[in-house]
Amino acid sequence: MDINEKLSGDEAKKRWLPLFPWPKPDGHKYTRGHAVVIGGPLETGGAAKLSGTSALKTAAGLVTILAPDREDMKTYISSCNVNALMWGTYDKLPDYLKPSDHITSIIVGPGFGKGEKQEHMLDEIVASGKPVVMDADALDKPRFNPHAIITPHEGEFARMFPKLTGTREDKALAAAKETGSVVLLKGSKTIVAAPDGRIFENEPASPSLATAGSGDTLSGIIGGLLAAGMPSYEAAIAGVYIHSRAGELAGLGSVADNFGEKIPEVLRELSPVQEQQRWTER
Repeated sequence: MDINEKLSGDEAKKRWLPLFPWPKPDGHKYTRGHAVVIGGPLETGGAAKLSGTSALKTAAGLVTILAPDREDMKTYISSCNVNALMWGTYDKLPDYLKPSDHITSIIVGPGFGKGEKQEHMLDEIVASGKPVVMDADALDKPRFNPHAIITPHEGEFARMFPKLTGTREDKALAAAKETGSVVLLKGSKTIVAAPDGRIFENEPASPSLATAGSGDTLSGIIGGLLAAGMPSYEAAIAGVYIHSRAGELAGLGSVADNFGEKIPEVLRELSPVQEQQRWTER
């Protein structure tokens, strides 16, 4: 049954903020969740690193980036300035997709590439039932997956759903119902639609976000929230807020790396009670 609820701004924040996966005093990296980012070939490795770093800074306790092979993996590592990221190769994916494995979210698409191999990997990811953020190259076609958040921009959305018409809200809701996924339609006013009829429209975002790698940062933020156990619809809305606010704080002239650097500052803004309590207890 459709809920038919539209949220925006502070009203939306009142809904998702109580569900935010703040670190717990008795928690550790494994209880915070383990996200896997599936990277692509060497020339597009920066996208996966942006996503992985953002997931780690936002909520995930661990993040592993998978590269196609060991040579790509070595080069990824040597060029990365975030030592907390972990690394692996595509041959690890079948183990990570097992129900018994500890992986709690997957981020796929940034720099992933397209081809038969990628298509097969996407099929395996969808079949696994693991929570997944699908962006960029993973948006090859509509796939029914109630465990997914898909994050197309306008061009990607038009290629995936060429027959859908109406307003941006109408089309996002129709796509969500068709795929069973949460649909995050990016733009100056990003829309998040759930299959049950819930919808959110973000306020106009900072123009500084219109730069290469911005979407990779957003997918990482959302993937980190999923890894830590936040429900998909709320994770998507929270991710849009954190991403937008990071863009505001970074300001004009920023690049995607700067947005990731601002994530801790956004979290501190959102968590005044937790910060105050921490210092009181010392």
